[in-house]
Amino acid sequence: MLVELRRQRSWRKSSYSGASEDCLEMLESFQIQVRDSKFSELGHISFGADAWAVFVASVRIPPLLPD
Repeated sequence: MLVELRRQRSWRKSSYSGASEDCLEMLESFQIQVRDSKFSELGHISFGADAWAVFVASVRIPPLLPD
């Protein structure tokens, strides 16, 4: 149980990042926390679950271009 809790609380980065250090990392807890992997000592930004879902949906769907 304790091992599972530690696994859930570790920072992770997108599998799309590969070995690159230029990415964002996230931590899922009561809120979604996001930080810059290159400057993690500078802290993080927290999002509620609803705000994070809106953000993820907006970057997954290509924006509509004007005609």
